[in-house]
Amino acid sequence: MRILRALGRTQSKRTKPPYRPGTLGVSAVSEAIRRDYGAILSRRERKRLARQGGPAFRPYYNWR
Repeated sequence: MRILRALGRTQSKRTKPPYRPGTLGVSAVSEAIRRDYGAILSRRERKRLARQGGPAFRPYYNWR
């Protein structure tokens, strides 16, 4: 019985609101890709574009 009463008094550990898509903003990497390519392209798309004679492929990292 004591266990059931203790379970009923637990508090929620969730103190922050849930994530809503679109609220984080744009990262530095996506800004750099948009600046260099005119749109946000995936890594695969940028590699394909480089093979077809577009701008040379350049990897982007969050820590640079």
